[in-house]
Amino acid sequence: MYQDEQSQSYLISSFVGLNQAIDESLLNPGETADAQNFRTREGVLEVTPGNTKYVNIAVPGGCETLMAFYKNLSDGTVEKTLLAASPTAIYKWTGSQWSAIKTGLKNGRFSFINYQKGVQEIIIMANGEDPMYKWNGITFEELSESAPKASSITLHYDRVWATGDKENPNVVRSSDELDPEFWEITNPDADDPNATAGVFLDLPTWDGGICIGISAVFDDIVIFKTYSVWKLIGTHPGDYQKVKVFSPTGAIAERSIVDAGTVCFFLAMDGIYTYNGVQCDPISFKVSKIINNMNPAYRDKAVGVFFDNKYILAIPEGNSTKNNCVLEYDMLTQNWTVKRGFNVNSFLVFQDTLLFSNESGYVLEYDKGDTFDGQPIQAYWRTPRTTLGSTNKTIRSAYFYGDLGLITPGGMKLTSVFDNKTVETLIPEPFKKGRRHRNKGRKFHLKIENVNGSRFRLRMPELLIDLDED
Repeated sequence: MYQDEQSQSYLISSFVGLNQAIDESLLNPGETADAQNFRTREGVLEVTPGNTKYVNIAVPGGCETLMAFYKNLSDGTVEKTLLAASPTAIYKWTGSQWSAIKTGLKNGRFSFINYQKGVQEIIIMANGEDPMYKWNGITFEELSESAPKASSITLHYDRVWATGDKENPNVVRSSDELDPEFWEITNPDADDPNATAGVFLDLPTWDGGICIGISAVFDDIVIFKTYSVWKLIGTHPGDYQKVKVFSPTGAIAERSIVDAGTVCFFLAMDGIYTYNGVQCDPISFKVSKIINNMNPAYRDKAVGVFFDNKYILAIPEGNSTKNNCVLEYDMLTQNWTVKRGFNVNSFLVFQDTLLFSNESGYVLEYDKGDTFDGQPIQAYWRTPRTTLGSTNKTIRSAYFYGDLGLITPGGMKLTSVFDNKTVETLIPEPFKKGRRHRNKGRKFHLKIENVNGSRFRLRMPELLIDLDED
């Protein structure tokens, strides 16, 4: 601390993250109710990294879903193929161009899994409108005439599970064990016709809800409906039991449902929840204003992913019809970050890298580079308004201190708002001595911004002040 005997200081000893759960007057100095494109690591404030093109050629017609196909080769390596679905076609990236492997689709929003039948690897894809498809790297074809037109699929005990069939909105189905092409509920050729067959499970709840998505979580199949969550317990058709999960709500966006190993995340009408194997708990209190500002007509298009110990969810904010706001929840610190300035149609973890597609059809690498694909990052962090506990005193600011480290040129801008008076100070480079910053009033807050897209780190900022009694 830099204060002398005649001065006090307003010190942010550690930056934490967003907190919109309580009144601003109750926040500590390291929290904020309003910020964007800043992240906090070990108490240090840092302008978030940008994103850069992973593939320089746009997917023809745009990209609604990124997918990956994995094939084991004879030399022990794994061939990884990047796929992209436009509204009407599926393409593979050859290394130099997008090559169509399927055209004439009705929908480009796919759920997919990789599967091995015998010695052959296949990718299974479902979009809720077209037949379920399979591709082995060469031949693209319909999976099975008996497979449902599901919008959500998952893998559990060697069975493909599916839901989201528009003709049967409350039905959950599965293929036979080890045979993703057999979906009949009895198998007359088997020793036990009922045990070795597919599953047809009706799950009506009479509350107006339908099946939104399905996921294999821990050792169970979990079905997310609009207003409830259910799980199936058992290992074969004659053994499955339906159990309602303790949850005040259900899911509204199939692609927000993400298994993170120890919990499963999903987006509901009133926020973001986790399922821990027993019950569902809300976790988004600290970003409640952002959640409440989602476009209700397009929130079912939200898309999430789990990467680097973070649940990352892209949502349509305000009147946007695109996912123009990205929320990050750090499972280790339980802190929230918000990003704005780009849009997301789909996420994919591919070769240990987080990729996403945007509305223009490009595939980009997340958290890489110093710009948002060439556009300057606009970052700001506003501290809570405070009187420093002295409502009958005038606060006078004098000098600003802090440990500033530049990642790119441009520096930072400090703005103080004391009552209705605003003072700005540009700080273009690291400084050892305090920077003069004078303002006064009874109540104030600070705003920290980057300059022309600059990136920097700021540690332990401090504003020296004097208090004058009335």
